[in-house]
Amino acid sequence: MKYLLIFTVIFLQLHLFAQNFAITEQQHWGTTGPDGFTNVERTSDGGYLLFGNAGNLNNTLSDTLYGSEDYWVIRLDNNKNMLWNKTYGGSSTETAANLLKLSNGNFLLIGNSYSPASGRKTDPGYGNIDVWVVCINENGDQLWDKCYGTTSPDNPGSAINISENRFAMIVNTIGGATGNKTLPSKGDFDGWIIELDTLGTILNEHVIGGDSTDFLGNIQRLNNGHYLFLCNSRSGISGDKNSPNFGNNDAWVIETDTNFIIVNQFAFGGTGVDFLGLIVEKSNSYLFIGGSGSPVSGNKISPKRCVSSDAIILQTDKNFTVLNEKSFGHSSATFYLINDYMILPNNEVVFAGCVNGNASPFNSRISHSFDFWLMQVDDNLNQNWNYSFGSSGSEYLVKGFVNSNYELELFGHLDAPASYDISVSTFGSVDILYVKLSSDLSILESQLAVGVYPNPSRGIFHVTSATPISAYSVFSVDGRLQASGTALTGSLDLQHLPSGTYIANFVSGKTSTSLKLVIE
Repeated sequence: MKYLLIFTVIFLQLHLFAQNFAITEQQHWGTTGPDGFTNVERTSDGGYLLFGNAGNLNNTLSDTLYGSEDYWVIRLDNNKNMLWNKTYGGSSTETAANLLKLSNGNFLLIGNSYSPASGRKTDPGYGNIDVWVVCINENGDQLWDKCYGTTSPDNPGSAINISENRFAMIVNTIGGATGNKTLPSKGDFDGWIIELDTLGTILNEHVIGGDSTDFLGNIQRLNNGHYLFLCNSRSGISGDKNSPNFGNNDAWVIETDTNFIIVNQFAFGGTGVDFLGLIVEKSNSYLFIGGSGSPVSGNKISPKRCVSSDAIILQTDKNFTVLNEKSFGHSSATFYLINDYMILPNNEVVFAGCVNGNASPFNSRISHSFDFWLMQVDDNLNQNWNYSFGSSGSEYLVKGFVNSNYELELFGHLDAPASYDISVSTFGSVDILYVKLSSDLSILESQLAVGVYPNPSRGIFHVTSATPISAYSVFSVDGRLQASGTALTGSLDLQHLPSGTYIANFVSGKTSTSLKLVIE
């Protein structure tokens, strides 16, 4: 008992907790076709506005279809009841990309349009593929629509409010000073940053890029008032880029002042494809979250774990000096992906995405092809806990929220009939999925689900659990499976393993607990 108490104290200090989630609500919306779903934002009444695209008039979609594929918006109240759904499009194809809630409460629907002026599209555009922005209010009324682009293909990036009556939007384009772009290109694809008023009028513009292909992705305002861009780059030292290219595709992080003048930057990557798509700003550091398909090479120091791409977290100081780096994945998986993060009321960060493959030190339960995946890390980027759930098909997370009851509300894609953890079936090939997870997410109030003692030991570990353990896996620190089994009770015998440190995953119901075991 003494060992268990000592281990419990150590365990509390290390924050190694399993989260006891319960799925308390599930809903879906869709048609018989593959429905695109790209973003969701909260509305003033606590509901949600969902943005995607669709091309079939049935099931959830009840508005007019104007072309082969239209923008599609679904408005939900705070109980997830659908209030209305509306389409916006021309006679050809529109594909949704991003959604921005303006400071005045209206919403911008941002995507690509292949249509001439027709249907609900009034702007003819400038080339065969333009960025088309539609402004609507919370009732779905179309207030205005405008195209932004050149005579070459133009691709939408993210957008951000920069003042009460002003926003900035990224367009990635290969085009020069044509269409309504007045600045020349710096290379191949560049990032075209457009400052606009809330009526869509261009007020200012900037171009950022090197001599090759550069895509500006996410934009975020920092606590110092500056803007941070998370980009993908194949450029070497050229144009605005002051670091070499490490391989195929690197992550390029740019900080600008309020006038979008570059004040700092750094690149990250190896010989493969690497990207950083999210940022969490802490008091003295940044956490950059993305994916990496590179082995140890370039300035990447963490190992490659998945077949294609790992999830990766990079910690830097405020001057972009790298402090730590951690990859998450397993050799049986194609990729691990972090799509979003949620900040809890206690300021803990939950990372959310999707995974596939077999059990690993970073994920112990896979339903089928791709599952939703949640995890937390400690201050050293070591994983505290993980949780995954899914159906017999593939689930892909788009965005998550934390509600006032401390519950997680997740929106994503579903492509399967009801199975495993998912109780709703698709109308067709791909639907929009909503899942609510209830749990006590406070680290300080979490309950210790699994206890192991003594630890270190000579290979015999006594295991206690409040609920039966249905499966366990033991891995070496390099991710190789060393032992596994089912229905564990009493003791775990690892005397056949050499001395060293191991990671053990214990599955109890829908809960996964990851513990460090030391064999002396």
